Amino acid sequence: MLRKEAYTDSDGTLVYPSVASRPQPEIQLGPVDRLLGPVSTALMIAAVAGFIGVARQAGGEVPVHFGVDGEATRTGGIWTEGTITFLLVGLVWAGLLVLARYPRVYNYPHMLTEHNVQAQYRNGVQMVLRNAAALPLILLDLVLVWGAVFPTVILTPLAVVVLLLVTAVGVVRAFRLTG
Repeated sequence: MLRKEAYTDSDGTLVYPSVASRPQPEIQLGPVDRLLGPVSTALMIAAVAGFIGVARQAGGEVPVHFGVDGEATRTGGIWTEGTITFLLVGLVWAGLLVLARYPRVYNYPHMLTEHNVQAQYRNGVQMVLRNAAALPLILLDLVLVWGAVFPTVILTPLAVVVLLLVTAVGVVRAFRLTG
């Protein structure tokens, strides 16, 4: 039978077998991590404002798909393609910022105990906030390409590398935080 309430194991360690039994987060983030939400919000606002400005001027077809080499492989209407892209990326970004407030509901690779719970929470929140901070870079990159500031995407590959590295480091750390 699966336990739902916290219990003390044979070693005397308090174990949290379910989300409902987990304690509230009591984590302290460093100054950089505390700034990621506000900074990514400012970048997102800048990207949306830039998109509206560029879309009003461009009006027609813009590059909407890029190959591995960064060159455009498909074009589309800026209002249609841009709005869809901004909505999808914006929803993921907003969802990550909301999710950062609820580390109790994350899935963790080990059973949470009194010894590892706060460290796991901190690691999970850091991973989510850092991923959220990378997403506005993709939208800013599109705006800069559509506004003819950049000849090709430059920030998007950087954002993808950041997303992959942050996720990989966060997962490895989660496995190491056994308690």
